[in-house]
Order: sequence, then C-alpha cells, then structure tokens
Amino acid sequence: MNGKVHYWIVCDAVAYIKNYGTPLQKRALQSFELAYGQRKSIEEIPASQSAMERLAGFESWHTDKFGDLSLRVPGFLWKTKRNLTGLFGHTFTAFNHFINPHPDGAKQWSTGSGYSYNSSSMKGFDAFVVKGISVYLRGLVDEDNSLVLNRVRPAWTKGVSEWRDNFEREIVNTTFVPWSVLVKFYYSYFLFDQKEPLEVRGPNSHLVGLQLLGPVFHAIADACSPQHVRPALGFGHQAWENYVQSRVYTRQIDLNPAIISKIMSEGPFSPELTASEGKLTGRFDVESFVYQLSVKTAETVSRSTSSTWSELYKAGENFWKWYLTGLQMEDDTMYLYNQAVAGTVHVITRAYHDLESLGVLTHDGLRGHAHLPCLKCIQDDGIDMPAKTLDGRDAPAEETRPDPLRKASEILGFEPSRDSDIQKLIDEFEALFTKSGPLRRKGREFADLLGKMETSVVQEYGLRAQQVNVPFCPLRLVENIPVDSDVSAHFGVETFRLPSLAECKNSTLFSNYMDKLDEHADVAHKLELTLCAADLAYFKTTCELNESRSRRIDGLIDTLHQERDETV
Repeated sequence: MNGKVHYWIVCDAVAYIKNYGTPLQKRALQSFELAYGQRKSIEEIPASQSAMERLAGFESWHTDKFGDLSLRVPGFLWKTKRNLTGLFGHTFTAFNHFINPHPDGAKQWSTGSGYSYNSSSMKGFDAFVVKGISVYLRGLVDEDNSLVLNRVRPAWTKGVSEWRDNFEREIVNTTFVPWSVLVKFYYSYFLFDQKEPLEVRGPNSHLVGLQLLGPVFHAIADACSPQHVRPALGFGHQAWENYVQSRVYTRQIDLNPAIISKIMSEGPFSPELTASEGKLTGRFDVESFVYQLSVKTAETVSRSTSSTWSELYKAGENFWKWYLTGLQMEDDTMYLYNQAVAGTVHVITRAYHDLESLGVLTHDGLRGHAHLPCLKCIQDDGIDMPAKTLDGRDAPAEETRPDPLRKASEILGFEPSRDSDIQKLIDEFEALFTKSGPLRRKGREFADLLGKMETSVVQEYGLRAQQVNVPFCPLRLVENIPVDSDVSAHFGVETFRLPSLAECKNSTLFSNYMDKLDEHADVAHKLELTLCAADLAYFKTTCELNESRSRRIDGLIDTLHQERDETV
C-alpha cells in the first residue's frame, strides 16, 4: 500500500467503529481518545481529528520512511560508507515489509519468511537495485547502525553463526525479517514501554504512546497486499499500489461494513489469537495475526486466479500483468482493502483489552499520563493530513508526484551554470526514449546522449568546486523522502502519477499505464547510472591515485556504462 492509503485505512477503521462498531469496539476507541487525545466523546471529534488518526494514522503513513535498517558499502574506493539508510529516495527498511507466507525451505524466522533476492523476481527492478547494490557497491547490512536487528533477533530460529553469516554477506544472499516478526516488537513496546521514547529514525525521530501503533497498522495493511506476500520489488508492485490509491482517493474503493463484518467472523479474527509463550503470553498474538492475514491474502489471489500459491510465487511478469488487468482486480482490491480495515479495527480492540488488563488504561484514561513524554509531533508543524475526494474526480495535480531525477538541479544537487546543457540533454533523452519503443532503445543515439550528459555533469562539478572553494564531493548517497510526500519507499519505480479513474476501469488503458510506469522507471534508472558514472569520473580527476586504483575505477565505470547502455 502507498503511504496515504495506510493513513486512510486507519481513518476508515475509526469511521467503521463510530458508525457500525460493537459496544466493545466503541469503548476501545473512546478510551484511546480520552487517554491520548481530547477529553470529549468520540462522537464529537471530527473525521481525521481523533488521536487514533492523528497519532497512529500519521505514523502508519510514514512507517515506510523509517531508516531503521542501514547498509555499509565497501565498494566506494576511498573509504567504506557506513550507516547508509537510503539511496535515490528509497529507504532500506522497506526490505522488512514483506512476508512470504508459504516458504519452500526451512524458516529462518519464527513466522513466515522475509524478502530474499534469491526467491524474488531476480529480474527488472529487483536485479537493478538489489543485485546492483551488491555487485557495484558490495553492499552489506550495517549491524552496528541497524536499529532493527536487536529488535528482531529473538525471532531468529538458527544459531549465532548463521545469524552472522546472514548479515555479513552481500545483500543478494541476505534473508530479511518478515513483517510478522517485526510487528511483535512494536506491539510489545506499546504495551510495556510506551512511556520510553523509541528511536525510529522517521519523521518523528522517537515514538511514544499511541504513535507506536502506527507501524502495527502499517504491517496489517501490507499483509493485505498481494505484492507484499509475494516478495518482489517488480512484477507490478507499484502499479497495484497506485491503482489502489487512485481508487481509494476517488472512493471507488471504500469502507464496506458488510465485507468487514464477514471478514471479522472468520479466522484469524475468530477465534481470537492469544500468545502462549514469551512476554505476550495471554495477550494478543499480533505476530500470528499478521502472518495469518498474509495467508488469507495469498488465498484470495489464488482463488481469483485458479492457481496454487506455489504457482503464484513462481509466476513471472506476464502472469502478473494479466492479473493486474483482469476482471478479478476490482473485487480483490475492494476485499483486501476492507480486510486491512478489519485488521486495524481488531488491533484497536485487542490493544485496548491488553492495556486494560495491564492496568495501563482505565475507564478515565491513561494511568500515569503525566509520565508520558510530550514529544512534539511533526504533523503539528503544518503538515496537512491527506483527504479523499468528495466528488469522485481524479486525483489532483499534487498527486502526480514529481520525479526527483527530471531536473538538472536535482541530478546535480545544486543549480547548474547558465551555459549548462544538462536539462536540454535530459529532455532530449526522455523524449527519444518515449517515442522509440522497447525494441529500439539500445542504439548508439541513446548512449551518445547519456555520454554527453555525463561529461556535462563532470564539468558542472568542476565549476561548483571553484565556486564554493572547498573540497567538493558530489556523491549524495542518502536522500530523505519529504515528510509530506507520498513517494513510495520501495525500490525500482521512482515516482509516477496515479492512474486516472478511466485507466483503472479499462484494462487496455491500465495496461498502457503500466507500460508508461515501467518506461518512466527505466528513464530514471539510466539517469541514476549516468550520475554514478559521472561521480566516479569526477572523483578520478580530483584525486591522486595509484595505477591499480585508477584501473579499478575505470573498470567500475565501464560496468556502469554497460549496464546503462545495454540493459533496458
């Protein structure tokens, strides 16, 4: 799910409880409002203004932006880069937002299996990002700077040496933690330690109180996404999420009380899951709940496609494009969205029950409220919470998310000189790429344009160094996603506009939309590779290097050129 959809799921869960909830659900929502929000009846709180929406909903929206997983990249020739939490507007924590509910091999984690390149698509965006980071940068998990590792280590089923091996080898061979495991940490912290600020490296750098339910809600929604239970960065991942966001925004997908009621009458909602061991003994087994939601999602897609999960997991691009443009898409997205809303309602109720049984929450609010830190929320600094349309029209212009690699200033990191031709070359390349078609994108003309752009970038770096009159390094390795942006943290597709209502309703138009989405990403990837090659070329001109080091840089530049000029 895209970020704003995560927020809307929380809002719809609140709306469901207000309008259709059981007495227990209403009591839970009211108690949370008294404890963390206003001393008013929940019925008096306007839509989107309850504490559940403002605090937990905000954090669910922004969980993708947490920088809790870091890489170190020995591949940089002058020194190892450590604590790298993002690259080109993406955050590595996204690796932990997948679940494979039916892994073929022995599980390394207590439930499910996480993202693993060797069981992903290993093509397209998976190959470009994950294999690229491994091959070109020799990327490894940075154990010293990854907050997430100590939090999930208790769920590791293997030994110490296997743990070390898993996180000390290049990321193409690393198995990341599944959401079902990580969510248990957040929920436990909410129950037992919510007054102690938890560092998350997100828009709010520390979470307390109700904010801690945000990542839990986020995990619930991801477990209801076919692209998150079939861990692959490509194969229509962003197309599915954009489709859902567009239809939720225009209320074509909306809160459906009948679907939610049916979902909540079945497993894993009924009978209720309760942990039988560990710190959560006798309380909500949130880990099993998220895992079983992922199983339900896999079963939903299996029924729609008359395929076994083993077949779905191995299916390639042609299958997923057929699924994304098929008649089952509309029904599946409506059902799975409401499954996520139902899951959120269930967590609200179970969390209330657990806090009440611990004596943390009473009928009059939060016990020891004065001890809860008053951390200023970033959304109080003028961030507008997203709203759906009221008239069913297509998403407005601001939902056509700007690509960070389409302006010369954004590629360089500064305004180009007056005589720079970089913007002209970017525009020429994109226009040529768009009109040429897939079979004619490996010609000399493309390589020549990007070669000229690379030369111009290096020249601009030199001019910039003269202007600032200090040692200048052009490598902008970590890019934080703006807090009010809905740019996906998942790799491979950069940013692209949402599909129109017409495109969502017509399979031919939506197929064309997906082609444009892929095309848009291909352009961005070629610009990324050009920028990387220019960075290395500039580095070589500014440093005194011995012969072996110089040859190594030349070899890496040649590899980047080959990837850029021969792979589309």
